[in-house]
Amino acid sequence: EFVRVPQGWVKTLTSLPPEERLPDEQVTDEQIVESARKNRMLAIRLYRARYGVDLAEARERIEALLER
Repeated sequence: EFVRVPQGWVKTLTSLPPEERLPDEQVTDEQIVESARKNRMLAIRLYRARYGVDLAEARERIEALLER
């Protein structure tokens, strides 16, 4: 979605809350682990979307996951 702001147009991305997603759109723990190995920021976003936690907590959890 594009939103008009004073400086111009900005592309925004939002994710549906878990309760509004279809079963095949749910983020799984396996997807989060796989993403963490390839792209830490994506994994943090997925973790936040799945568990509804803040940025700091998601980052800590992903870091802990990668240390295993």
